Amino acid sequence: MITAYNPTTHSSLVPYMAVLHATCISSDKTITTFIPPIANDRLLQWWKDRIAESVRGERAIFLLLEADSFRPLGARLTGLVMLDLSLAASSETATHRATVETLLVGSDFRGKGGARRLMNAVEAEARARGRFLLVSKQTKNKKKSPFGHETRIETRLFDLGLTTTTSSSTR
Repeated sequence: MITAYNPTTHSSLVPYMAVLHATCISSDKTITTFIPPIANDRLLQWWKDRIAESVRGERAIFLLLEADSFRPLGARLTGLVMLDLSLAASSETATHRATVETLLVGSDFRGKGGARRLMNAVEAEARARGRFLLVSKQTKNKKKSPFGHETRIETRLFDLGLTTTTSSSTR
């Protein structure tokens, strides 16, 4: 189940969001924001800052939750993604743009369509907010790269919400 983060309903999830983030970095070698070893207090504060941005309308956060209603909410968090909308506030030429950030899915839940459902939610939110250019930076571990990873910048252009064009470049 995909749901938009709601500070009233989901505030108890912030530590679980930080744990998911830390696990993806430490166990899966995901390159996103922090480098191991990760200071838990820094990571938790970073998430609190992202939540504050979402409350101000600068960011949208979507959660992937298992539908099992018998387990505590934190144990049901399996993934998340953020849509950064803040660029429009600082640039008159970027009101059409948003950035996809921090797409995380727990290793036990990969390959089941969760990341695609999270991206569908982000794309729908971008359209609803009048953003027709989505930018995402995807970083993957690559043994062939001298730096141990490959960064790919992908842009997604929505033509009035009817069609999409995707282009990418690798750095």
